[in-house]
Amino acid sequence: MSGANLLGAVGRSLQQRMLSTRNVYILDTHLDLFVWIGRRSQRLVRTAALRLAMEMMTLLRRPRQAQVVRVLELAEPQLFKAFFTGWDDVIEVSGHGPRQQQRLGC
Repeated sequence: MSGANLLGAVGRSLQQRMLSTRNVYILDTHLDLFVWIGRRSQRLVRTAALRLAMEMMTLLRRPRQAQVVRVLELAEPQLFKAFFTGWDDVIEVSGHGPRQQQRLGC
């Protein structure tokens, strides 16, 4: 999908690898604001990003149905993933043997 900006990556094609588990990102789709929260991000940063997204909603004109969507790493909704080129839903499953991979169904 086009017309979406990951703050700090304006004008670039969005890739899943741009998201770091230690960070928090705001994806502005000009309708909704997605706040992606990495599993190892700091609590203070998470709170600040959610507050910033709420403030952006009030400062920038948006449709009435626009909303801030909190997105947790590894629990991304399909709508969020659609803004990224080639999103990969393969996750590693750790076990006692060699590394295994499990593909998540859509």
